[in-house]
Amino acid sequence: MGLDPKRVASRYLRAAPASGLDRNKNYYHGTQSAKVAKSIMRRGIEPPDLSLRPDSAMRPVQGRVYLTPRIDYAIAYVLGGDMAGHKVRSRFKYGYLFVVPGQRLANVHPDEDSIGEMIYKGTAPDSVIELAENELQVESDDPSPLALYWNAQIWDTTLEAYGKRVNLSDSDERIALEEWLYSNPQHNFEEWWEYDRRTIYDQIMEGEYAAWAEGGKILLPHLTAEQEIELIHRGAHVAHAGTVKPSECWRFDLSLSPELKRNGSNFFDLAERC
Repeated sequence: MGLDPKRVASRYLRAAPASGLDRNKNYYHGTQSAKVAKSIMRRGIEPPDLSLRPDSAMRPVQGRVYLTPRIDYAIAYVLGGDMAGHKVRSRFKYGYLFVVPGQRLANVHPDEDSIGEMIYKGTAPDSVIELAENELQVESDDPSPLALYWNAQIWDTTLEAYGKRVNLSDSDERIALEEWLYSNPQHNFEEWWEYDRRTIYDQIMEGEYAAWAEGGKILLPHLTAEQEIELIHRGAHVAHAGTVKPSECWRFDLSLSPELKRNGSNFFDLAERC
């Protein structure tokens, strides 16, 4: 029997914390915002307020701070994208990287996105992959719309609201109309759409990023502490419960991005300590 994704959030918050974290490892958090960086230097990395964010598969879990052991992954947040080795076009002059020693982490879980990604890549423990095969044979709680059901009953109403005729044989016109409908909830009636009804597991294995996150959230409450730590040891990003205090802040001049190595190994040679 598959799990009900609608009940995932509350069950996730009751999940037991993992223990046995490698305290000698550093974790990283990046931002381009000087305002956010100053706040972190004063108060630490705080869980963001998610009250105004829509509830979706990609929504972070309330009360969590997300960190990564991978410097190259964190640098993407410093640069505003995977731009190491390339010129960055940004309204910001600087980006900021924070270093958090493992000994400052108390209550951590593997990042739900990482769980899904590691299942997809086959790098998760066998027991986690088996759990996913058994428990994720359910449809997404937020299935993606694939295309409109075109029928005479809705056609005139649709075009009247859209304000112009549409040539269905012109794919650009049809896609533009579908995007307009999807971005206007007052016209986005359930019966108008054909939805992606693949199971979450199938979507994970086909590389759907949103499914990685949704599947990870479903599985987290059912992982043992040993499974969680093994995922983290194998490279999963981490979600920390509550505020965490970094030990270092580094400011990076974005104009130096072309000099950055793709793996981020020379980041600290180019950045300056805050």
